Amino acid sequence: MCHNPHVNVKPKDALKSCADAGCHADWRSVDFHQGKAHRKGAENCATCHTPHSARVDASDCVGCHQNVRARA
Repeated sequence: MCHNPHVNVKPKDALKSCADAGCHADWRSVDFHQGKAHRKGAENCATCHTPHSARVDASDCVGCHQNVRARA
């Protein structure tokens, strides 16, 4: 329903379709993504979000930034 397995053969290909699949097409309307500090990183969803469990606790800045740095 979200990712076409015939087109999105690799996980990174499917990741590119998240914002266009209809599930997350409205991500630009979230104030957090438009804030000056996060606008640059908002284009790369996987920096902060893990696919299929995309919830992020916006009140835990330090925890999120530590997790992002550990994955980088």
